Amino acid sequence: MPNVFICDDEPRIMFEIAAKVKSELLAADISTFSSGVKLLENLTEEKCDILLLDIDMPELDGLEIAARLGALSEKPLLDQGELVFYGSMENLRSRYTPIDTMRLKIEGGLPDPDDLPLKKYSIDGSTVSLSYNSNHITAAEILKTVLRQTHISEVSIKKPDLEDVISQLKGRKRE
Repeated sequence: MPNVFICDDEPRIMFEIAAKVKSELLAADISTFSSGVKLLENLTEEKCDILLLDIDMPELDGLEIAARLGALSEKPLLDQGELVFYGSMENLRSRYTPIDTMRLKIEGGLPDPDDLPLKKYSIDGSTVSLSYNSNHITAAEILKTVLRQTHISEVSIKKPDLEDVISQLKGRKRE
């Protein structure tokens, strides 16, 4: 069961993020803190697996907290965890995993990839795979554009979730 600490001076944002974390990691034990001072007091008593910090807070901001955690003599506090900065849940997802993937089974001509702002476009027989930044275009906009050009018999869309964010961050940490 992951132990998740969330620190934000804005209660609405903190509780939105806590709800999202709980929906993605059902077994998570979530603790919330309204200030960096309260968080640091609790980090000396408990370990956390995932730490979500607001960068813009009074007293101690997320960057200052991170600097202090790096300076703590008891390194094991975050051995199991990740340090994530955020401004909102949307920012968290869009900053670390904004790329959605869509697979289309096409019947007819292939769509023109130049009509869309895609990150990646590949074709395998009658299946077209598209990767796109959901901060810039929606799945509905893509489908609307493709349907003007050809017939689609099957659609599947994969949106990244909180576990994808964590995987992305773990990959960055190892690099």
